[in-house]
Amino acid sequence: MRYYLKKDDNNTPTALIRYDGEEMIEQYWDRADKKWENTAAMTSTWIRGGDTFDLCTLEEAKAFCLDPFLIEERQLQARREAEALIAQTLATDPTAPAEAKQVLNTALELAFQAHLTQFRRDNQTPYIVHPVEVAKRVQGWQAVAVAFLHDVMEDNAAYTEAVLAQQGIPTQIIAATAALTHHRTPEQVERFAQYPEEGQLEYLDYVRRQVLPNPLARVVKIADIQCNLAGTPTKEQVQRYEKALLLLQGQA
Repeated sequence: MRYYLKKDDNNTPTALIRYDGEEMIEQYWDRADKKWENTAAMTSTWIRGGDTFDLCTLEEAKAFCLDPFLIEERQLQARREAEALIAQTLATDPTAPAEAKQVLNTALELAFQAHLTQFRRDNQTPYIVHPVEVAKRVQGWQAVAVAFLHDVMEDNAAYTEAVLAQQGIPTQIIAATAALTHHRTPEQVERFAQYPEEGQLEYLDYVRRQVLPNPLARVVKIADIQCNLAGTPTKEQVQRYEKALLLLQGQA
């Protein structure tokens, strides 16, 4: 991988470019969306219009913009943790069938692809960190697979039950993932922002109707809420999560 700094007429760096010689792909770092974009999608004027492109060292690239390197390192760390969890799960779950390893690896890859350019509420933490953290809180190969996948269909419209099935995800894992998927219309999002009490009731209704009837989804949802509470939830979110936990644990 080679890195270049795009500089203006005053020799001031304005953009970071990377070039993958093996794949022959040139990309620039989009600071606003925090992701690499193919330069082919930009106009030739933006890419070449009178500016200079200086080959730079990795250290110079990081000095200009550290974000892409921090994000990639956090994603790699999440992958290492997930792979270690898969190995541990397969070694300790006597119910795991021969195909469990393939299912878990596929679930992890689907989660990575679905959440590749997404971030948590802090807009800094790669989203994939969250499903991996949820997976650490459950036991059993099926629960781990569902934990990896639990936000895939909710957060990325390209991932449907049919897509998961085409990738070899078993029916019971797809059913639990679907049960955990909480869709809201844009109108609902807008209204619940104005009236959070209504949003809380709607969320609890989703937990009651979709999650509770599915034992696998219920276990993963408890872990999901525990992870969310361990972060930096708002006061309204804390109230919503605490009430949902009571429902899921049979105390309400």
